Amino acid sequence: MKRQFPTPLCGILLACAVVLPLPGCSSKKDKDKIEALNREAQRRQEDLDSRGARCEELEHTKSELTTKASEAENNAGTLQNQLDKVKAELEALRGAKSAEAAQTRAQSPAKVLENSKAQVAKQLAAVVMVEGDVTSGRGTVVQADAKTWLYTSPQVLSGNSKVSIKSADGTAVSKFGALQFAPDANLVRLEITQEMPVKFEVDTAATVEATTPLTAVSATPATAGAAGTEPQANECHATRTVGNVFEIESYALQQSGGCPVLGGESGKVIAIIVAADAPPTLWPTTQPAYGSDQNIRAARLNRTIDWKTTTLPAFLGERHKIEDINRTTRLLYALAAVKINGEALQLEGPLGGAGGGSSVGGATTSVLKVLEQNAALPMVTELMKLKTDLANKKVHSSARDINRHVSSILGQAKSASTRQIQDLKSLVFSSCHRPAAELALKWRGEADQALNTAIDAIK
Repeated sequence: MKRQFPTPLCGILLACAVVLPLPGCSSKKDKDKIEALNREAQRRQEDLDSRGARCEELEHTKSELTTKASEAENNAGTLQNQLDKVKAELEALRGAKSAEAAQTRAQSPAKVLENSKAQVAKQLAAVVMVEGDVTSGRGTVVQADAKTWLYTSPQVLSGNSKVSIKSADGTAVSKFGALQFAPDANLVRLEITQEMPVKFEVDTAATVEATTPLTAVSATPATAGAAGTEPQANECHATRTVGNVFEIESYALQQSGGCPVLGGESGKVIAIIVAADAPPTLWPTTQPAYGSDQNIRAARLNRTIDWKTTTLPAFLGERHKIEDINRTTRLLYALAAVKINGEALQLEGPLGGAGGGSSVGGATTSVLKVLEQNAALPMVTELMKLKTDLANKKVHSSARDINRHVSSILGQAKSASTRQIQDLKSLVFSSCHRPAAELALKWRGEADQALNTAIDAIK
């Protein structure tokens, strides 16, 4: 009978057969196989040992992570308890503030106004004087965006060649940084880099409705014929809110551009009184007054404003560039209106209003007056001399020569106009001056057309 070995014993005998050389396996081929099997067995044993070590390492890591997870869970519970406590304290604080506000609202309107005025009176020194060589007004010193700013209406600054700023006691404010303008409102602010003793704060949480009690500061600027008024607080309410601007109906606030509007309860700044957008005119006779309508406009500060940065000299220069363009435009209209009457020049015709075309509007002036305002220009000097010489019979020119001479002068004006417009189109204006610049270009195009018509008629 064939003897059967148990399975474990078979495995042992098989291993011995692999490890130990068997009698009778003397050929080189069998020896190579045995050596290969020995190497494979050794490699597998090493792999098994490596896997065992890795398992022990993973088991240790698992133990550490379990411990850390337990600690994190305990910490989360502690933090949640602390958060609940802070929320409870915050809710209690809100309740106290609501109760205080309700108590304030329960007071009589006269008492609310009295308290508000008393609070604002302590800060009126933050409303400063802004004096220019053309326009004057007020500005409000406000702490905002971690800096000190002078907020005002653009019309208080625009048109001036130089500006001086003085505090209520006459102290000069002379250290400035950048000037910024709000693209979506008639509002500018100038950084003040020197220390200011009194500053307003912005009421970031305020809302403005018809029933919202407001305190607005009024202070008219000094003029050539009268002294300005001192800042004073006035009770008011918003009559209409349009986007970033609301209106206030109060006669006392007229001519108070640059003054602040404050929350009736907080005493902090909500908005700045700004000038209404006066319609530009090509033929001005006087400096238009700002804020002269009954409804006073105020630009809100308690919102996100995408301020654009420039400098005070650059901002002031924008208006002067526009005025230069319009001055030349008026001259072009005057030159286009020159009449050749036989051997004489007629320069007494009207300009402006209906005489200058309904599209330009404004007051009436004359060809001669506009020429006199530009008497320093060579082309005007030449034209005026030609008129005088013809009138005094100092020259004897044919009608053809006179036409040619006048046509040459108008051609000089046409070339100068082209160069000036090319320079203007390369400039970038702030949003405060951009509408006026666009109108200036429109009026110039109409004046160029009138000049071309006059040149063609002379030829």
